[in-house]
Amino acid sequence: MRLENIIQNLKLVANLVENQSTGTPNDLANRLGVTDRTIRNYIKLLRGMGGDIAYSLSFQTYYLKTPAIFRFGFEPIAYIDEE
Repeated sequence: MRLENIIQNLKLVANLVENQSTGTPNDLANRLGVTDRTIRNYIKLLRGMGGDIAYSLSFQTYYLKTPAIFRFGFEPIAYIDEE
């Protein structure tokens, strides 16, 4: 899988986790066209990036235990012209 696809999938999974709408791991895997193992790896990566992610058996979705916003990539910094 290309890096662009992985990044796109990570962003999608993060968004679905934020909205508590992932469904089961199997549902999410089918939705993204990947395996259950890939979904577990995505969740592990997102947790490694600071996401306090858990899974609710009763609601059958991943969710954030601590509210957060996922940001991926570079963000511009303010440039101060010292002239």
